[in-house]
Amino acid sequence: CLECKKKVSLYSGKTVRCPHCKCNNNTELSIPNHRKNIELLVKISREHKNYTYIYEEIMKINRILEYEVTQGSVDCNKFILEISELFICYEYYELAYNWYKFLVDLSGNINAIIKLGKMYEKGYHVKQDYEEAIRLYNDVIKKGYIEGNFFLAHLYENGFGVEKDLKEANRLNKLIARQYIINKLT
Repeated sequence: CLECKKKVSLYSGKTVRCPHCKCNNNTELSIPNHRKNIELLVKISREHKNYTYIYEEIMKINRILEYEVTQGSVDCNKFILEISELFICYEYYELAYNWYKFLVDLSGNINAIIKLGKMYEKGYHVKQDYEEAIRLYNDVIKKGYIEGNFFLAHLYENGFGVEKDLKEANRLNKLIARQYIINKLT
């Protein structure tokens, strides 16, 4: 509790009633507080070329994140995607990969699947593997998300992992455009 300084380990980010002082306030383990801390830690760690602090900070809230993802918390999924993007920007590919994998394993998050596909496509933290990237993009398409076609079209257009096929790339891009128009009209 922020008032009485006793640990209250309820869901973070919500206002809770402290069982000790009966005061309404946010818990110390709130996700918004950690978001600010992690952004600062990423900046500091980047300057010192050491991300141990970030890892330790995230491990403090790992239990909360895991619980919230399994409960379907959209905010928590967004938070993990945000910090993973920070890790990619600062070239902490291992941490980003682990968190994307975490989201995929626990919730099947579509954005995390696409990000894992990009990591395999680019060879970030993993051996560059176009076949795995294609498999992940196809998984996204099978789940009904047409955006996976965009990433497949890029691979066909450039001949990455598949034979270069501009007709197939064009067909995939047309599917995306058609779906976009349909969504705008409805």
